[in-house]
Amino acid sequence: SWDATGRSVSVELVDKNAVLDQDVPVGVDGLPVTFSLAAGGNVVETVVALIQETGELTPAIVPGVKLLPSSMTWDIGTTRLTIINDLLDAAGFFSLWCDGMGQYQVTPYVDKEDRAPIYEMLAPFTAGPGSLMAPEWQHDQDFYDVPNRYVAVTSGTGEVAALKSVAENLDPASPFSYPSRGRWITHVLTNAEAASQDDLDTIARRGL
Repeated sequence: SWDATGRSVSVELVDKNAVLDQDVPVGVDGLPVTFSLAAGGNVVETVVALIQETGELTPAIVPGVKLLPSSMTWDIGTTRLTIINDLLDAAGFFSLWCDGMGQYQVTPYVDKEDRAPIYEMLAPFTAGPGSLMAPEWQHDQDFYDVPNRYVAVTSGTGEVAALKSVAENLDPASPFSYPSRGRWITHVLTNAEAASQDDLDTIARRGL
């Protein structure tokens, strides 16, 4: 942009996930192909391969042993990042992220109550030199569809029975819980992809 004093440039930066978000799996002829991982496939090894095929390195990703119980397939044109995050979600990991050094990271999902806080907001908000508030502000919250019960179900196959997991909010201190509301607000995730019952439980807790 230009004004009376000269030119200024505004630059938006992205992390290296953009490399994966702008590329798709291709065949030996260089044309896009469907991508699939068979039952028993190693999730982390597949994620590493999808990254390294772009020419990026993955020294920070620790090898894992999570295996898919049933096959997963993606349509032609599905980005590498979408495939990677679908696989990580099925295996109970956070989405792929990059640290401050630009290293790809694959980390197991941790429930919110078990995470170390990065910043604790004072309640009520306080004024003063340490305040993060502007003088004028507003706070909007939409409580209508916040679930207090979340059900996750896998599709199953003729050989493998479907898995089911239910996470419920029964905390009387929570404004969204069943004791506080006196009724259930249920969300259901069907055809969930999970490598194990523990991973499905993680998906249900994450959804809640």
